[in-house]
Parts: sequence; C-alpha cells; structure tokens
Amino acid sequence: LFAYKVSQRQDNDASIFSLAVQWDGRRASIGVSGVADRPRRAVRAEAAHTSWSAPALTRAGAALQAEFTPPSDLRASSAYRRALLASLMQRCWHDSQGAPSLQTLTESVPA
Repeated sequence: LFAYKVSQRQDNDASIFSLAVQWDGRRASIGVSGVADRPRRAVRAEAAHTSWSAPALTRAGAALQAEFTPPSDLRASSAYRRALLASLMQRCWHDSQGAPSLQTLTESVPA
C-alpha cells in the first residue's frame, strides 16, 4: 500500500490532495481525495493499471488525469492537482523499487 498526502504544512493540516494505491498482484485499488466533492475511487485508472511496471503506472497516471477534473481553491489550483495525479503515480513506482525516498534525497542536498 502506498499512501501520499500533499498539504501546505506537515502537521494538522487539511490535505490539498491524497492518493492511495494498493496492488494485490493482480489488480490495483486506487483512491483519491482533493479532486472531487468527496474522496473517490479511481475506477478508470484501476482498469488502466494492469501490471506493476513503470509503463502501467504511467498509463494509470494519465487515466487519473482523464478521469477527474479537480477544483481550484485557495489551497491549490486545478492544474496543480492534475499534475499531482500523474506525478504521484510515478512516485509509487519509484518508492516500490526500494530506491531512497524522494524526500530523503531532497533533504540530503546541501543548501
């Protein structure tokens, strides 16, 4: 299970966007929030996610972008939320491969 929350502050903040992806070896379950009036299951993206591979997650990210039209509000624009749909699917792949987390890589870069 991979779960991601994007918010302006780390602690005690309402999320701008959330994504959860579970792969059971045969099919994916994908849930998102911040892209509709309530949390939703991404049925079309689940259908596009046919294997656990980089190309399949890229297809699922594109399907997520086609499936939802996120709202704009004070916390984030629609365009930003749409970009998150695809980029966090790519992060799932990266994280599943045992590579160092992107946050760890960012924190280790000298300022």
